[in-house]
Amino acid sequence: MNILYIAYSCNPFAGSEDKIGWCVPCESSKTNKVYVITKEEQREPVEKYLQSHPLENIKFYYVDIPNFYKKIFKGFMYSGRLNVWNRRVLPLAKKICADKKIDVIHQITPIEFRAIGDYGKIANIKFVCGPLGGGESLPNGLKDYAKGHEIIEVVRSGINRWYRFKLRITGKLNRCDYIMFANKETQEFLVEGAELNCPYELVFDNGLRPDELVSWTEKEKVNEELQCK
Repeated sequence: MNILYIAYSCNPFAGSEDKIGWCVPCESSKTNKVYVITKEEQREPVEKYLQSHPLENIKFYYVDIPNFYKKIFKGFMYSGRLNVWNRRVLPLAKKICADKKIDVIHQITPIEFRAIGDYGKIANIKFVCGPLGGGESLPNGLKDYAKGHEIIEVVRSGINRWYRFKLRITGKLNRCDYIMFANKETQEFLVEGAELNCPYELVFDNGLRPDELVSWTEKEKVNEELQCK
């Protein structure tokens, strides 16, 4: 199968979203022909890794955005930068789909639901999205931790509701063929009151390379030995 991954965050040397955006496509390339579109800033770490760890069945493309948008969209406005990037990626994604006979497009990162691209508009190709997060709200029991930053949480909540409304009126979620949610809160936030026409489920969104698993196991053994002494 030919799969195109949209992975804004994709770095073999980093963790969190970067790790997910890297490990999932690489693992998929073992049994599929994989293409990955990521941001220009990931070129250096990706190419550095590939120099010493050549991979088969995977090709990377890099897309940048003007510095103007990078300066404007910072902090809680970062979603704006992601959406500008998605718009610049769309023409390239269409070309790759046509040239490489792509079967599935999977937008894997960014994980936040506020930055879903319009890849579902590309005809005759399945669009998978997720794992999606970002729809969580601050629990009442933890609100003391937000003291001094209450306005940020209020703004974030308002932005989330606006993007949820935007997703519904544009029908963007219903152009997905399958949606994965990173947590129950985001699933409930987006699904309740909506009429989704596609299947969805919660998924475990962590990914590790085999060498990292081995390294972790070795560390655990060392810790056990130290505790026994």
